Amino acid sequence: MNSGGSEPSKFLKIFTLILFILALMFVLTWAPWLDNEKISLDIYTKKAYLDGTSETDCKYNVMIAPLGRWVASCEGGYYVTFFSTIL
Repeated sequence: MNSGGSEPSKFLKIFTLILFILALMFVLTWAPWLDNEKISLDIYTKKAYLDGTSETDCKYNVMIAPLGRWVASCEGGYYVTFFSTIL
């Protein structure tokens, strides 16, 4: 026999888990701890010699991308993950 008290409790646990997963996905997608100016400076110091940005008057443009940032210049583009790895 079903006591009737377990269904709402099970539903609440599943609903809470789904909300937690959605909130985690939102925070990882947004990645608010990534500083656009710091990312731009890091890309410039590590990659400017590769894409020729150091010889031109082109700036890096940092845009929000899923799970990180997309950094583009006149000569190339890089993806920075939410844990600050440059791809």
